[in-house]
Amino acid sequence: MQSISQNWDIYPVPAFDVLFVEGDLSTASVVKIYSSTGKLIQHITTPSAKKFKIDISNYPKGIYFIESINKEQSAVKKFIKI
Repeated sequence: MQSISQNWDIYPVPAFDVLFVEGDLSTASVVKIYSSTGKLIQHITTPSAKKFKIDISNYPKGIYFIESINKEQSAVKKFIKI
C-alpha cells in the first residue's frame, strides 16, 4: 500500500473526550483506531466532510493509532487520550 497524502491532521493531541480529524480525506473510505497493543478499538466509515469528530470519551487513557485507509493507500497517526 502507498501512503495517503499527509494533508490531514488530528487534534487536539493529547485529547480528552473528542478527537477531530480534518483535511484531505476525500479518498479515504474508512478510519480505524487501534490501541497501543494493536487491538482494533473503532472502525469508522468516513463522512464526505473535510472535518469530522470522533467521540473517544469511553476510551481508557493511553496511546492510540488512527489509520486512514482507502482501496490502495493508508496512513497512520498517533494520539494520546488523557
